[in-house]
Amino acid sequence: MATLALPPAHVVPLLWVAFPLLLWLLRGARTGWPAFWTGWWFAFGHHVLGLYWISAALFVDIGRFWFALPFALGGCRPCWRSSSGWRPLPM
Repeated sequence: MATLALPPAHVVPLLWVAFPLLLWLLRGARTGWPAFWTGWWFAFGHHVLGLYWISAALFVDIGRFWFALPFALGGCRPCWRSSSGWRPLPM
């Protein structure tokens, strides 16, 4: 729901609904781990659903940038790993 506040939709008043719902869910968490996972899933969903505007930017000239569309969606995965500190297990 909060993703609709991003461009090109710009439905910013939905943030007044999405974040109070997140805070309500966090208030119901009894310990730190459920609160962590609630916030993590909210942020993950917000980020994944927000990838549509990256793809929408490529449709300005899709004939020229069609090859970049899979990278805009699937190519963000290494960026997520590097920003979260995730490291693969050694083989």
